[in-house]
Amino acid sequence: MKTRWIALSMVAAMALSLVGCGGDTSSAGTSESTSTSTATAETQSSAETSGKPTASGKTLIVGTMANSLGLPVHQAEIAGYFEEAGLDVQIEIFATGAPINEAMAAGNLDVAVSGMASVYALATGMYTYIGDGVITSGGEAIYARPDSAIAQQAADDRGIIGSADTLKGVSILGPLATTAHYQAISYIEHFGLTADDFSMVSMDYPQAYQAFITGEGDLVVMKMPYTNQLEEAGYVRVCDMNQVLDDPIVDTIFVQNSVAEERAGDPELFLDCYYRACADLMSDEANRRDVAMT
Repeated sequence: MKTRWIALSMVAAMALSLVGCGGDTSSAGTSESTSTSTATAETQSSAETSGKPTASGKTLIVGTMANSLGLPVHQAEIAGYFEEAGLDVQIEIFATGAPINEAMAAGNLDVAVSGMASVYALATGMYTYIGDGVITSGGEAIYARPDSAIAQQAADDRGIIGSADTLKGVSILGPLATTAHYQAISYIEHFGLTADDFSMVSMDYPQAYQAFITGEGDLVVMKMPYTNQLEEAGYVRVCDMNQVLDDPIVDTIFVQNSVAEERAGDPELFLDCYYRACADLMSDEANRRDVAMT
């Protein structure tokens, strides 16, 4: 399985290093507070002249998930990119995008690195879209038990396993109003059925995984790292995201409007760290797997 991490819509003036604080604080007859203010002013003036972003110094609270779309955030933290950029980042982990939207609406988060649920938040006009996140062309899949009638079907020309007869009336475990739900519907429709021909049992990814391996449900829709674990345990992947969708799902990064307006340097620096982490994960599959499993 592959999850491609593609850095799109990079901020044009994104900088890879910060302007360091400067100024002479030892001049005779100048107080320490005056020197510090002068140094700060010089640093800000230098930053404005160079066009390089500077961190506000305020904590940047980021909401994301413990799955593929959150990996770059986790990698950026592990690699020390946030600290290097002068950002004080606090990461909050959520099960799905819906509670991320709720936390953003309540003002508890500054940044959301989220999935399909982002469209509902962005439609309100309360937030500023700053960049594309994960491009989902793999890594999200539906699994069946190897002894099920579904898994016994031959794969079609797109590599999708199943049939209308074996899928009618099935229960699929996974979170509602997410890419998992969208994939489940697309999978069922691939065989000429409709959303009325199956039941989506709403569970967050960890709960759905545990329920499925203990015998509940007919199918389960999973993201990494759970897909890795199901593969290793011998469960049958009946379809992958890129097999049932004509176009990839683009996850998103958005911020509070106030953060975009009043702390413009923070989002730019965050994106720089995020995309550097994407490059790390794209270039080293073994590391991507290790990060996913931590």
